[in-house]
Amino acid sequence: MIAAYLVLALVSYHLNVVPMYVAWVVFNTLYHDYSGSDYSGISRNAICALGLVCPFSGALRIALGPYTTMSYAAWQWIFLVTFGIIGTTIHAQDFRDEAGDRARGRRTIPIELGRRRALWIVVVAVVFWTFYAPLVFLGTRWEAAVVSVCLGGLLVGTAMRAVGIQDGRLDRQMYKLWCFWTCSFGGLPLLATVFPLRA
Repeated sequence: MIAAYLVLALVSYHLNVVPMYVAWVVFNTLYHDYSGSDYSGISRNAICALGLVCPFSGALRIALGPYTTMSYAAWQWIFLVTFGIIGTTIHAQDFRDEAGDRARGRRTIPIELGRRRALWIVVVAVVFWTFYAPLVFLGTRWEAAVVSVCLGGLLVGTAMRAVGIQDGRLDRQMYKLWCFWTCSFGGLPLLATVFPLRA
């Protein structure tokens, strides 16, 4: 493991993303080796969000090249996706393994707040981010939001069905839809240039 970290450190130095790599190592170690994922559902989501800032910003830093700095708007988008979209909905993955988390003593949002409240947080957050990110934050026309709206609608519908019943099949389906929904935001900055709001 140490050898892998050293190799990644050298690669990060070569690609000019050492700060992102160091931060990723810190959050990864905190999450996995110091029970950062077990203490609290809120801290679990926050550490996940912080950890994801690193590969998001690192990948963009590499794509821009060594002579271009990341803009304030780029950092805003990265934090909106990681802290906002993912940080407030990532517990959608925790419903499928509530029993295992309880047995292990891991405190997740569904365990701390209860299944119904945690599902309603997913529903409200998904509805908000699905429309806010493309239409308000990026200021695109509705065409840019079609994929995220369709996937968000499927996710919300599945979560609302899961509110009334404990169904492992629905929980697994919700997690898969959540993955697709979060991926749908990846292309939105490009779509914003294709479907800008008319002045």
